[in-house]
Amino acid sequence: MFDRIARFILQARWLLLALLVAASVALGLPATQIVFDFSPRSIFLTADEEVSFLKEHRTVFGEEDGIVMVLLEADDVFAPDVLQLIVDLSDDISEVEGIESVLSLATVPRLSGSPPVIEVSPLLDEVPETDEEGAELKEIVLANRIYVHRFVSPNAQASALLAMLDGELIEELDRRPCLDAIEGLLEQRMGATDGVTLTMIGVPVVNREYAILLQKDMTRTVGMSVLLIAIVLMFLFRNPVTVALPLTAVGLSLTWTIGYMVLWGDKINIINSIIPTLLLVIGVGDAVHFLTTYYQELGAGSEKQTAIRSMVRRIGAACLLTSITAAIGFASLMVARIDIIKGMGRVAAVGLLVSYFVILLLVPSVLSLTKPPKAGVHADPKSGWIGRLLTWTGVVVTNHKAKVVTVTALICAASVIGGMRVKTDNFLLEELFPQNRVSQALARTEAVLTGVMPVEVSIRTDTEGGVLEPDVLRGMVEVQKHFGDDPFIGHSASVADLILEIGRLTRGTSTIPDTRAEASQRLLYFEMGEDPSFLDSMVDVTRSHARISATQRDWGTSNFFAWYDGSKECDPRATCGEPILDIVDRAFGTTGGVKPGLEVRVTGSNLVAARALDRLVEDMVTSLLTAFFVISLLMMLLLRSFRIGLLSMVPNLIPLLMTFGVMGWIGIPLRTSTSLIFSVALGVAVNDTIHFVTRFKEELFLRGDRVEAVRATLLSTGRAIIFTSILMIFGFATMMTTRFVGIFQMGLLGAVTLMAALIGDLLLLPVCLVIFRPWERYIEKKQRDGTWKPVELGNPEAE
Repeated sequence: MFDRIARFILQARWLLLALLVAASVALGLPATQIVFDFSPRSIFLTADEEVSFLKEHRTVFGEEDGIVMVLLEADDVFAPDVLQLIVDLSDDISEVEGIESVLSLATVPRLSGSPPVIEVSPLLDEVPETDEEGAELKEIVLANRIYVHRFVSPNAQASALLAMLDGELIEELDRRPCLDAIEGLLEQRMGATDGVTLTMIGVPVVNREYAILLQKDMTRTVGMSVLLIAIVLMFLFRNPVTVALPLTAVGLSLTWTIGYMVLWGDKINIINSIIPTLLLVIGVGDAVHFLTTYYQELGAGSEKQTAIRSMVRRIGAACLLTSITAAIGFASLMVARIDIIKGMGRVAAVGLLVSYFVILLLVPSVLSLTKPPKAGVHADPKSGWIGRLLTWTGVVVTNHKAKVVTVTALICAASVIGGMRVKTDNFLLEELFPQNRVSQALARTEAVLTGVMPVEVSIRTDTEGGVLEPDVLRGMVEVQKHFGDDPFIGHSASVADLILEIGRLTRGTSTIPDTRAEASQRLLYFEMGEDPSFLDSMVDVTRSHARISATQRDWGTSNFFAWYDGSKECDPRATCGEPILDIVDRAFGTTGGVKPGLEVRVTGSNLVAARALDRLVEDMVTSLLTAFFVISLLMMLLLRSFRIGLLSMVPNLIPLLMTFGVMGWIGIPLRTSTSLIFSVALGVAVNDTIHFVTRFKEELFLRGDRVEAVRATLLSTGRAIIFTSILMIFGFATMMTTRFVGIFQMGLLGAVTLMAALIGDLLLLPVCLVIFRPWERYIEKKQRDGTWKPVELGNPEAE
């Protein structure tokens, strides 16, 4: 079939080139309209029931992750000049377009007076003018749990200003101008007061940092990949045409793929941003297999047109199969439950098949129009350092089979031991290196004040005023007491705090009233205050829905689930006693958070993120098993043998096992980015196996001697395998220039996997082919019958 395809390509080369150009223009125009969406929140958008509940919760109380914190540090935040700075900053930030409100020591309510006259006014209605007045204010504030840990540290050396973003500003790009404006205000104020430092942090700030760095990294990584690949191609082929041709083919493929994304409605996001680099590396690898075969045919004395036909006939089918297997590796990601992962698998699979199609048409067409190269063409496949290396390899795999198997077994054993050390955990800032300014800001905030990752407890009743029932309020108090004792959280706020504070002023004790009516009466003081927004942030207008609002430290999803339901390992810094779900049930008298007329539920973006990330690892395991199963079936169909199909997959399991072992030995956890590498690597690593086994079968049917067939395959296909592996290893290595930990680790693990696959395909696979003797019965039967004869390469007769 591929001989007919080769003839057609050579006859219609001008028409095909014109169609390629036309298609590239047609898809290139929409490709220029691609939208970038690097918001990390997109990774959590699924059909998950917790996501739906959180959306409902946000309709009442707004985006809990839309808070920008300004951390102010000073020797004493209650010094008059520092307090004045807090007032000025609060006023300035509140004027920024997109800021809904600002909560700080300058704006939070203060209760004063004595019964029956209780006044609710801003805490800093008047800024203290003397140190004595500041000290008096400090004593009042530090005695009130509403303020401590949320707006001021217990040692009074840090204070927080919380800017609430407009609820309409959801996407990262929409929030960015607002953040830039706040940052500009802080730069203006920095240094205005001696000994004061100002730091901006919060989930929106983290999202912006991710987005900016990812966009820069994507551009740089693709550029570096192109440069490195061009250098390697020039070193391997020493011909400008064979440098430009693979890059042009992959460039057209990327254009088509991005055009497809726009037409489908996809965006470049935090996950699929690695696709351009992967397609570039894998696509160039296919082109190199074509070119290497072309060079070998020329070296054997073939004319240009004959060499091109032989190249398409021998490599076209193999590369089609490798493209399909690599596409299966990516497409297996579509079993994930997270939409963004599914989208990546679909786009990458389409991109790989498009890349094959473009390479198949473009490479032969252009080669037929250019002069055949002279540099890099060798008549003797044993010449050069690669030829000598492959000749030595042939001796090793045929004469020292036991040693190869023994070393492989030892490596597998070490990998299993290392793999047992791998841990699963995810962090808000897991992608940023510790020296990043946002990482440092978060670490500092957690050290001196509180965390920034929001978590909520939603309290819903089915009657108006239901959350003011004494039992419900006491439940809030009990849960908050647990929060206050847990270093993972440390601070929380609810409507119960306000009711307790009114009780302290009116009755002299902080107690929950015995009736709903009395609780409602206490809230009237806040309702009649100058700004009731503080109250509105804790309870809805019907008093049927309330929340406990808290923040957590970035101690990982493992610690989160230890805190949440006790299912994971607790961080040494946390207490993780009784799970919060059990505490909620005990505090509110619920079962599973529910009883007649009442539903209490832990929610928030931190829960949604933790669940999504935890399930992602499970999805990647399912994806890997799916890919392995489908690719194994494909290999069995290709080789027409169940036994040989399974045998061919052995060298592809070893690299995955070695990669898992490396993760354990050097301490890389299994998380979002690193879990992706296995399904991707399986699809890529099996490529060389297909090329090797396909060529071995041809050589075996030509020679009738498997030892000679192995050595001949090494000298022919082995050269192309080395070339493509070098290119792909360099491509993955460019990811290690990133400023993201996960992408760095993905590049490192990808390079390790491909290096292990290269060694497996050149050492272990040949040994397996010699030991297990595939197709032996077929040849022996033909030889016994006297009907066996050598079969021309590229046209094997197989059964």
